[in-house]
Amino acid sequence: LDGEVVYRFESRSVLSIQQHHFAPVEIAHAPERGNYKGGEGNANDVIMWGSLPDGSDGSMGDTMLFQLPRGFDHSQASADTEDFEVQVLESVPWTTRRKPA
Repeated sequence: LDGEVVYRFESRSVLSIQQHHFAPVEIAHAPERGNYKGGEGNANDVIMWGSLPDGSDGSMGDTMLFQLPRGFDHSQASADTEDFEVQVLESVPWTTRRKPA
């Protein structure tokens, strides 16, 4: 991509994660496969992150993922982003200040 925004995620609209702030992201470049919806055969980069501690006990959080769908053409001005989705991979009993490794 050329740095143009093709999708925005508003976490406050998703009830299951609306209370969280986010830790830094990590990008996995050209994955071979993924064990999540849309991951099979999709070599687009994957962006992953976790929940940031909120000042309370910091014991509950989520791990999240975003990946452009297979065959997405960002060069089209009217690219369809309706099926884009930030996925909660797993709710976990921890939060983090670091990006995934």
